[in-house]
Order: sequence, then structure tokens, then C-alpha cells
Amino acid sequence: MGVKTEFRPSEPISDLEKSQINSVRAMLKERLPNGIPDDVNTDLNLCRWLRGYHGDMERIVKNFATYLASRQAAGFVGEDFAEKFFDLPDIAPFLQYIASSRLQDRQWSDEHNAFYSSKEHGHNQKSS
Repeated sequence: MGVKTEFRPSEPISDLEKSQINSVRAMLKERLPNGIPDDVNTDLNLCRWLRGYHGDMERIVKNFATYLASRQAAGFVGEDFAEKFFDLPDIAPFLQYIASSRLQDRQWSDEHNAFYSSKEHGHNQKSS
């Protein structure tokens, strides 16, 4: 018996979801003392929350505040946190156990929603 894995892109954001995104964004801005950080205040991210919580905006607002507090506590804040991630003192000891790439030659695939690093696969890519 095997596990079937299927990859497919997410459905585009619907008109109803766009309206819900605007509503949850307004609720979050009203209830969060410092507002919504720019790096998580995107339609895509808020739609992910709406889909994950099946449109339950009260639960989203409650859990979003906890999510932001957790990010703050872990040091995952600021527009450059991804670049600083590997330098965080609490992260460095565990890097040997984390499979991740620090290569800067990446391509974005909307179809697969993942980063692809051509250097890891032995391909050369010239930037234009």
C-alpha cells in the first residue's frame, strides 16, 4: 500500500474571498495594537488563513495575534529576517540538522509554488 501524493496549484482567490480578505484585514488592523506587519499583510497570506480556518474570522484574529507574538519571540520579524535567519543565535546550533539552501540563484515556479535552485542540480544559469 502506497501513499499517493498529488501536487496542484491552489485555486485562484475568488471574489468572495477578496471580500473576506478585506474584512479580516480591517478586523486585524482594528484589533492589533501595531497593525499588520507588511510581510504578512498580503492577499495571498490572508487568503491562506481564511481557507485554513474556513472563514472563521474571529478565530483568525485570535490566532493571528498569537502567531505574530510567536514570530516576534523567535526573531522572525522585519523584511530582512529571511536573510538574517541563519545568523540567529538560537538557530545556528541546529543548522547542521536542517536541509536548506543558502544559494542565491533561485527561480520561482507558480505552478509548483516552490523555489528551484539550478546550482543544486548542476545546471548553470546566466542572469540577464
